Amino acid sequence: MTLAKSLYNIAFRAKTFLDHKQGRISDFEYRLRKKYLRAKHPHSVAEFYQSYPPLHIDGLRPTHTRYTVYGLSNYLTKKKTVLDVGGNTGFFSSYLSRFVKHITVVEQHRGTIHVGAMLARHEKIKNISFINADFSEFTPTQHYDIIMSLSVHAHIPMRTATYIKKLHGLLKPGGILVFESHIKEWDRHPKRMHTVEKSKLFTILESGFIDDNNGRMRKFLIMKKN
Repeated sequence: MTLAKSLYNIAFRAKTFLDHKQGRISDFEYRLRKKYLRAKHPHSVAEFYQSYPPLHIDGLRPTHTRYTVYGLSNYLTKKKTVLDVGGNTGFFSSYLSRFVKHITVVEQHRGTIHVGAMLARHEKIKNISFINADFSEFTPTQHYDIIMSLSVHAHIPMRTATYIKKLHGLLKPGGILVFESHIKEWDRHPKRMHTVEKSKLFTILESGFIDDNNGRMRKFLIMKKN
């Protein structure tokens, strides 16, 4: 961790304490943030990566913006099962749970999973599961209507073509893949996204860009299994 990032995290810890003391965040959010700070996710700073709108919990990436920009209301129904690959705290999936039959979050960082499970218990969300696993070793017995791979593929220890093939295999016939790139400044291997876009395993239904994180642009694809 860089010195600048360490100093930022220290400052955010102090802000969290003051926000709670001055009543700007609830007792529950304070406990949740303390648990997240202890979790020390390797790819995150002190702030939550995802927001959770029902409790007004802020995050670096606003959940409702992502839901709207991806057009997920066109695909999520109470009959659908969803897999969220590398779902971080799962706040995004916890929000989406109200629109689907069941949603499964696979995340390899144990501490982050515990934070997500804590929020789901507090919210009494019954149709969400958290699995602590490296996706490259994840072998479910079921198939899914929708899979989300959101700015995570570079963290999966698999070649892109192999990763896409595995996602394809986990989808039901005609299933939907919601795929998001990493930010341009971070992704040193832009050919990975090209591999996804040119895959013959999927047909691209929609594509676009999302800027929900202080100018950090990402590309997203809505793809249907061939």
